[in-house]
Amino acid sequence: MESPSKKRRRQCFEAVECTICCEHCTTNGEHRLASLACGHFFGQSCIERWVKTSKTCPVCNRAVKRNDVRVHFTDTIAAIDNSLQEEYIKKYQNEKKTRTQAEMEVASLKLQLKIAKQEADTQKQRIMELLEENSSLKAKPIVLSDDSDDDDANEDEESESSWDYVKATDVVVPCIEARVCAFSSNCDMICVGTRTQVSSGQQAQYGLLQVSTLDVHHRVTMALHKSPVRDLAFSHDDGMIASTAFDAKLYFSSTKAHTPVLKYDMQYPGWSCTWDVSNPFTIYCGHHNGHISIFDIRRTGAPLNALAHQHKQPIHSIRTMQHGSSKTIVAATFSGLSMWHVNNGSALTPEPSLNMEIKNCSAMSHNQITPNQLVVSTRTQGPMNPAQHFMLTVQKNEHGQLETISDSVLQGHRTPSALSRPATWTMPHQGSPIVASSDEDSKQVWLWETATSSIVKKINPGLSTSIVDVQHGIIPNPATQEGRLAVLCNKGLVIYKSTFSRRSSQRN
Repeated sequence: MESPSKKRRRQCFEAVECTICCEHCTTNGEHRLASLACGHFFGQSCIERWVKTSKTCPVCNRAVKRNDVRVHFTDTIAAIDNSLQEEYIKKYQNEKKTRTQAEMEVASLKLQLKIAKQEADTQKQRIMELLEENSSLKAKPIVLSDDSDDDDANEDEESESSWDYVKATDVVVPCIEARVCAFSSNCDMICVGTRTQVSSGQQAQYGLLQVSTLDVHHRVTMALHKSPVRDLAFSHDDGMIASTAFDAKLYFSSTKAHTPVLKYDMQYPGWSCTWDVSNPFTIYCGHHNGHISIFDIRRTGAPLNALAHQHKQPIHSIRTMQHGSSKTIVAATFSGLSMWHVNNGSALTPEPSLNMEIKNCSAMSHNQITPNQLVVSTRTQGPMNPAQHFMLTVQKNEHGQLETISDSVLQGHRTPSALSRPATWTMPHQGSPIVASSDEDSKQVWLWETATSSIVKKINPGLSTSIVDVQHGIIPNPATQEGRLAVLCNKGLVIYKSTFSRRSSQRN
């Protein structure tokens, strides 16, 4: 005899419903439970009538025959719910796959480390060979050629010059969540906004990484902010570097003592900052709501003045430029540019005629040699809105009024999803101004010549993640005409130096 509990469990099951007549199937009689070979259940009388006129299953349309009808001698049908088991199996398989990938990455990193050690040993051996060669050359006498012969040879030769950028060092400076970087005025150091420590506490976790370009192994970190650094800028004498972040702080850190010397608690989160082009004590900070705060570092209180952008959007870039005795402030948001004219050092007059609507505007940089020349960049927004660089010059016309002149438009690259910054500069042996920015597809840095709007160089820094910042500096020595190029991703920094050579070709 069955127990009452088993009877109660059986009574709680619901009878199978025939999908043909929508009536419950029975355990006896003409409408007893039956199924087809495909596994679907029906009443016996209904399915036998069905297969006489139709040769497919009424549920799945699979081909059936009369002898496919099978009668079931049971009063209950139940199945174990294994959905959780299948879910756990999938999770296990995914975890197993992830672990396998991690093991492969570890093996790959070990192989890379082994190759790097071998390369280091090779370079050490090469250094020893070069030292021996240098010693032997010093021991040889110097033979001076006849100047008259050189003059005759030069008359029959044409000189051709070429320039390039080569790695200043093979070392990739490691970073964590880096976003921006900047050279000092004489290019002897570079600062990177990066994560300085990994901690879940309330102390500062982000700040600056100061690196010597003469020896990249000489670097110092300064923990300042509680959120990633959005922008940084060296002072006129390179003695301080300003940095701002979403934590609404504006820090000024000593590049010699490697400690913060001044801090402003701002009302809004910071997005960008820049020093005044002529006043070494004035600095501008752009905020997320389109406001610009103007500070004088000789006064530690509230900002001296404030400006409002025409677009209530984050000011991701801000620059100042000199026009004789007056200055112009240029601020960029995701929708375009706004400008203010500064008269007599204090009067701020908006210049609506110079405002520019630029969709998807993502960055703005200025030419170190010609600060009045800007490159305004947009990012990729689908095939109909490719990334572009607009070269602009802000200058006074013959009537003394400011005007914006479009120099060139550069395109052909694809930007990463994160904001990335380009660089522009002018060097005598390179001809027209150069614009450098990243290409997401190739993970390279492309260099355009603005005079021809053509790509003249492609540099592969060998970085594994998207390039977020490209910066260029020029060593203030007319004799060397040497520049430095920095390429930054969120995990590392690569530094290049410019090379210039003049080769001669014999005339026919």
